[in-house]
Amino acid sequence: MGSLHRLRHALRCRAAVRARAKPARDRLARTLGADARGAAYAGIAYGLSGYYLGHASHTPFLVVASALPWAIALAHEAVERRALSRAVLAGAALGAATWGGYPGLLIFAGLALAAWLAISQLREVSALRERALWVGIVLTIVGTITLLMWAPTLYSFFRGAPGYTDRVGAL
Repeated sequence: MGSLHRLRHALRCRAAVRARAKPARDRLARTLGADARGAAYAGIAYGLSGYYLGHASHTPFLVVASALPWAIALAHEAVERRALSRAVLAGAALGAATWGGYPGLLIFAGLALAAWLAISQLREVSALRERALWVGIVLTIVGTITLLMWAPTLYSFFRGAPGYTDRVGAL
């Protein structure tokens, strides 16, 4: 009976994470100019992609993969609308991904966000300097808030891990 209980719990957790990710996918598609049908198709494609489903058993991946569309959509809106409040929300979305507990995935998510903003916002030559400034401002705000949300985890890891694991021996 214990394994059935664990399976039921895992399915509930997965459903909760996917429910959190769906509005983010829709918002990202809408931000990029898709209508309601296009947003629904984008959400289905993302939610049923082989990469997402293939890593569904890795809980840290689900947390980061569910937060990344929020971070991208909000950061994209922050640059487009020159809205610092959206940058703060993007930082909170990416910061929430730190609770997944796997630093490597979070670092790649941050790099993906930076690459997305650079590719999507810096391709037009007109007003390149102003857009580059806003991309830098948004990335600075997102990075600062993410680090602030990640700080307790990093502190406890660097403080408690020496002597417990050799993974921090070089530090």
